[in-house]
Amino acid sequence: MWLSTVRRPITPAELQHAIAISTDFGSPQIHDLTDSAFFVDCCFGLVTIGNERSVIRLVHFSVNEYLRARKATLFTTADSILALQAIDPSVTSLVSDTNTKSHDQFKAYMAPGYSGKDVPSVEDDITEVITTFIKVLKRDHLSTATSTNPIDFTRLCTFFTIDSISKTSFGESMGYLESNSDLCSYIPTIRNTLPFASILSAVPFLTSLATFPRM
Repeated sequence: MWLSTVRRPITPAELQHAIAISTDFGSPQIHDLTDSAFFVDCCFGLVTIGNERSVIRLVHFSVNEYLRARKATLFTTADSILALQAIDPSVTSLVSDTNTKSHDQFKAYMAPGYSGKDVPSVEDDITEVITTFIKVLKRDHLSTATSTNPIDFTRLCTFFTIDSISKTSFGESMGYLESNSDLCSYIPTIRNTLPFASILSAVPFLTSLATFPRM
């Protein structure tokens, strides 16, 4: 499921920690990680670990195409399971953990996924987005001696974040900064959704309804 649904190549360590998070909403088994060699053995030659970039992947593109084409029948709840794990109040997460020692351990486990080492062009990509950010500031928000051009910096920083993530993930930014507009209504969508998500994550009864297995 993981290797056919991830949006970018992942390392064996990332897959180990992803699988350590139980899908039945139990406690994360971060101290009992699956041996990466087992991933290759249990998949009967369909999975390989590349030496050149230290990533684990399906052995051939045709295998990936086959699984993706049948995602709706093979992995029917993949996206919902991964999303609902983040709002289960019974599981300690990086956001909710108040113990300094275990919190630092959580951060260390997550670090490989945020290091950017798997994206060789990450520095150039971010530099390109920063350049666009500065260009938009000068183009649309530069005040003069006779006029003031106000700026909603929070809004612009949101565009910067979206373009940075899309550029490093897909090789091309979504163009929020260049157009200086919310192209896909991201901001109102988040504003309308977060209140419900906050209530859902804070009330165990509602969370149990949301995570109830589909018939």
